[in-house]
Amino acid sequence: AEYFADLIKAYREEIIELYYLGCRNIQFDDPTFAFFCAEPVLSGMRQEGIDPEAILDMYIEVYNEMLKNRPADLSITVHTCRGNYRVCTKVFDSS
Repeated sequence: AEYFADLIKAYREEIIELYYLGCRNIQFDDPTFAFFCAEPVLSGMRQEGIDPEAILDMYIEVYNEMLKNRPADLSITVHTCRGNYRVCTKVFDSS
């Protein structure tokens, strides 16, 4: 929780700084969300005693907190490329 609170604070500061420098479009490149679509990753998490739904909810909450009270004319997108899908599934896949 402390880590994510610090992360949220750092991102909020960066977002506001970028905005005041003229940026109106920010894209986060975050493949993490795509992992929740891969059954080998999900089952691997469960085998390790990790609740995938709780982790996904936490990631969503972090983004919501990072972006809370952002300027209305600031567009945010999240890119969820699965280019490293095979690497990540091997981490959790026991086969």
